[in-house]
Amino acid sequence: MRKKVSKSKLRWLNLCLLGAGIFLGCAVSNLAETNHQAHAQEVHSQESAPSHGGGVANVLLAISLILIVAKLGGHFFEYLHMPAVLGELVGGVLVGNLWLIGFDTFEFVKHIPSIEILAEIGVMFLLFEVGLESKISDLLKVGVSSLLVAFAGIIVPFFLGAFVSHFFMPEAHIMAHMFIGATLCATSVGITARVLKDIKKIDISNIYLKLALDIIKNTEAVNVELKAEGLPAIAIGIGINTGDAIVGNMGSKTRFDYSAIGDAVNIAARLESATKERGVDILIGEETEKFCGYRLKVLESIKVKGKEKPLKIYTTN
Repeated sequence: MRKKVSKSKLRWLNLCLLGAGIFLGCAVSNLAETNHQAHAQEVHSQESAPSHGGGVANVLLAISLILIVAKLGGHFFEYLHMPAVLGELVGGVLVGNLWLIGFDTFEFVKHIPSIEILAEIGVMFLLFEVGLESKISDLLKVGVSSLLVAFAGIIVPFFLGAFVSHFFMPEAHIMAHMFIGATLCATSVGITARVLKDIKKIDISNIYLKLALDIIKNTEAVNVELKAEGLPAIAIGIGINTGDAIVGNMGSKTRFDYSAIGDAVNIAARLESATKERGVDILIGEETEKFCGYRLKVLESIKVKGKEKPLKIYTTN
């Protein structure tokens, strides 16, 4: 029988593999840089030609570094039950300022034009994502409060950014301070929306599980009363899953029913029926577990009709 590997060990294994990937990437980049310098010395007649600093190797290394740091930071903050985007931001700030403690290995990232272009495009995509997910009808429902939040999200970052810029660079032109403040305005809207989005996912998953635990607790109280009256106890099973679904009145004008359909609903129903097989009261799907703040127990995966891979399932301790 194959021995199961715990989730914590898998995380440490992934961390080691990522570390090995960074080391290998640095080695390849350094080798490319060494070859480039050797070639430049041989043909010093073309000394005035622009140097690419490792070319593709450095660009790939920089992208890999950014993705790895963002992923590790996001996972770490999710482990602390905080929004992943905060971990991504903290990771970027730490790596970008390592030169302050004399560690300048990753300073080359700041001088690659391709990375600067990708960063600007990334900010644009973040803002576009917020706009596409916003609905005018939802904004109108909250009225004045949404307007105040919108102004606060622009005015506060603008003046705060300009003040900090003037504090650290008092000799710079006022337009430079205004530019930095405007830059913070653009990013603060997207970051705020991303944080709220992550928090909403976390809170909803926790609410679902809390309700399920309350139902089980109330059922146990009812069973105590039934036992005192000499009646048989009742048992229920709850399946919790997260995903997209179509919800509403379905059918014809003469006959319809309020229902929910979709792949996520089918999986939740399968989890509910599997509670009998596994001898537990609650079964939780993998998508819900990702945003859940409770410590859950991993069970053996189940096979669901229509799915090629077995589904990971969890239950409460």
